[in-house]
Amino acid sequence: MNVTVGKMNEVKWESRPDMVGLSFGYLMKPEQNPDLTVRAAIIPPGRTLPVHSHDASSETFYVLQGKGVLTCDTDEEIPTQAGEVIYAPPGVPHGMRNTGDEDLRLLAIFSPPLP
Repeated sequence: MNVTVGKMNEVKWESRPDMVGLSFGYLMKPEQNPDLTVRAAIIPPGRTLPVHSHDASSETFYVLQGKGVLTCDTDEEIPTQAGEVIYAPPGVPHGMRNTGDEDLRLLAIFSPPLP
């Protein structure tokens, strides 16, 4: 296997009908790295990434820009901001709300990779 580089400026941004206003894109897919998936996400001010979980994968967020609140399975809210790392184990519900006045930009690393 050769070294693979994912470039933020080459991400193909996508939206989902169930998450209006949010944008997602892959930096690294399982065919590029069999051990993990890396996605970028943009959450505009006032928008929320709904609470969800991944049965078979952990999700580690790295906050690139902005500030927000992480919602956990216990309805606990944890403030977060650029430069912080957040870990959600497999099966644990989590979500993110942008509480700032600029886009909340995240990297999400899934291990094992998403299907």
